[in-house]
Amino acid sequence: MWPDLEAMFRLDENALELFIRTSVIYLGLIIVLRIIGRRETGALELPELLMIVLIADGVQQGMAGAYTSVTGAVIVAATLIGWNYTITVLTYNFPFARNQLRPKPLILVQDGAYQRHHMRREMVTRDELDSMLRVQGVDDIRLVKQACLEPDGELSVSRLDDHESHGGGARKNKIQG
Repeated sequence: MWPDLEAMFRLDENALELFIRTSVIYLGLIIVLRIIGRRETGALELPELLMIVLIADGVQQGMAGAYTSVTGAVIVAATLIGWNYTITVLTYNFPFARNQLRPKPLILVQDGAYQRHHMRREMVTRDELDSMLRVQGVDDIRLVKQACLEPDGELSVSRLDDHESHGGGARKNKIQG
């Protein structure tokens, strides 16, 4: 028995409506996840994480044949890939977009002192930060020149002793936050 190719590729929804729905969800989730904070997104950068999750959800319906056609799933996937590419181009070419979508590292420790307002912003407790520093072999916060929460959720650490013993060249160690 042959599959019904016409039914499989027939677009039951308006293509523009699929594009608009997908765009609104994608851009809305970028804004929401950007507000939630960088440590919640893990090792993937925000646009890549969203693209993977939404493509999986959008395409699965077309693959299963439940609600939309393969053509509809292709429109959803193409819209997501298009927005991801557009955001990549914008963040590469425009500093304002880069600062909004791919923020700079957030300093959690500076010259041996906790930066509590930054810790509060990302909801990192002192115990969590101390634990991440211990994994790096730092038992005393006074030994930390700078510890930054990177945009991908990792913690990079520069030690004071590395900075002083190597003529100012601080070593950066990354750990998963």
